[in-house]
Amino acid sequence: GVEPARASYIYNWDYRSEERDHVTVPTRHPGDPLVLMYAGNIGRAQNLHAVIGAVRRCGPGVQLIIIGSGAEEPEICRRIADQGINNVTLRDHVSPDALNLLRSRAHLHLVSLADEPLFRVTLPSKLQSLMASGAPILAFAPGEASELVVRSGAGITCDPCDEDGLLTALESARRLDSSQLAAMGARG
Repeated sequence: GVEPARASYIYNWDYRSEERDHVTVPTRHPGDPLVLMYAGNIGRAQNLHAVIGAVRRCGPGVQLIIIGSGAEEPEICRRIADQGINNVTLRDHVSPDALNLLRSRAHLHLVSLADEPLFRVTLPSKLQSLMASGAPILAFAPGEASELVVRSGAGITCDPCDEDGLLTALESARRLDSSQLAAMGARG
């Protein structure tokens, strides 16, 4: 209902993309685990409890590295300890330069959001940053974020309400070799 003359369109962009090195997907040898990385806020909106549940069920074939901090961090740490989850590692927040170096240690990079109405029309800056750096993506997010990953071919998506679907997506990702994952990142 807004008159077009009163509305402006401002593109989202990754303001650091020219300063950032390209992410290189590490080589995976047969039997090596798939390394999945999440970097960012650790809160309810990020739906990380569901991610940890699926990764736990994958066993040692998938390793999840979480980098960041947030309101859910103590609960996530407690869950990992109480359930003896050995394939999830938490690291403190790091600088953007350090994060860029760490990204090249992961095969796949997680964008995770809960299925809430606002997040169906949200494009996280993390998604833009990952695409700009050529990182292959696993989008466990609703709406536009997942749609962009599908349209670009930059990674794998699954419904953020479906922990079993995430488990299936992770098992599918384990069958991809480094060159297939790198090709996804390049399409981003």
